[in-house]
Amino acid sequence: MTCACDNLIIPVLLMNNPGVTREEFFRLIEQTPVTRLLDRNKGDTPWDLNGASCKRIEVYEGLEGLAKIMGINPTDQFNEFQRFRKDENGLSIGPPDMSRFYDWFLEDRFNFYHELEQFEEGKYRFAVLVHERNELGPREIAKGDNREKLNVGDTFEYGKDYPYDCEDGLVTKILSERYIKRGHPDWSVLYSTFDTPKREPFYRYTAEVRKITKVYRLEKYRTEQEFYKAWPQFHYDSMFDWSQESGHIVADYPHGKLKHMRWIKKGDRYYFDPENFNSMSGGVNEEWGGDGHWGYVDLMCTAAAMEVNAWKLFSSHGMRGDRNFYEAFLRDFPEARRKVEKAIAYATLALGCKHRGMTNTEMLWEKLIPPGAE
Repeated sequence: MTCACDNLIIPVLLMNNPGVTREEFFRLIEQTPVTRLLDRNKGDTPWDLNGASCKRIEVYEGLEGLAKIMGINPTDQFNEFQRFRKDENGLSIGPPDMSRFYDWFLEDRFNFYHELEQFEEGKYRFAVLVHERNELGPREIAKGDNREKLNVGDTFEYGKDYPYDCEDGLVTKILSERYIKRGHPDWSVLYSTFDTPKREPFYRYTAEVRKITKVYRLEKYRTEQEFYKAWPQFHYDSMFDWSQESGHIVADYPHGKLKHMRWIKKGDRYYFDPENFNSMSGGVNEEWGGDGHWGYVDLMCTAAAMEVNAWKLFSSHGMRGDRNFYEAFLRDFPEARRKVEKAIAYATLALGCKHRGMTNTEMLWEKLIPPGAE
């Protein structure tokens, strides 16, 4: 089955606009009416969805979002900046954690009430949570279970409702230790894989600990300029290695990197890697496994739909749930139908010739000269 897919919109933009700079590429993505639409529109909805738009979250993050879409690797300096460190007691100090405000927090107050409180209803646009230090409480006796053997100086999770609600404590003395081989009943749920419970052995401890309290500082910023001035480490030029010469376009969750949708860079300009056509399949039906293995026909079908603003085809019904959407698309847009049929013919010819071990020249002759001709 041919599949016009929202995850192929960005590869199509790059394929149709070779030699764009990163700023030009981002503007193309930003100006595209739809890059992800999971609506439930039925057949009577206009093909252009009356201008409805539901973009990927990365689009709202500017060039930082573009770097994520393109799979740009983080710089060594940023990896070092995000590394966990140890304090004088050997306890972890986490790296600064940046978050930003999105306008849809206001539209969905039920799910984003914590964010609205943190950003004061959008008064602030950026926030950084800084782990300043760890404070140790007085010595106390704690009882609990641990998957690994504990030593003095380790962190011990304990609490009345362990492992669901617990405290962290620094072990200063181990008072008793018991190895239990049969496995922990709660952990059989936490660490199960599908239908196979993992009753892993564990240790039961009574230990002297000092409760660990992590002390944080929250910094808030009203504008992008204020934020980058205070935290240049979070600027997209500091976070990502823009000298990277190739990479995979990253699909929306949960697919990850698109296997045969690579880009290449020449100078400061980006191109759809022509080698993609040598490695991709004919279409989604050949190797569909839910991990982004779309092929040539799917790419061409997506391009044809974008050209005529048939955004309804990228809705949940259009892409997966309702075959009638695809048939209506081919009926309502004859030129798009011809392009899709041409792509199917080319893909079928190429795959057939490949299976027969033919060279490129032989394949071209196959296309030019009908079977049986002398």
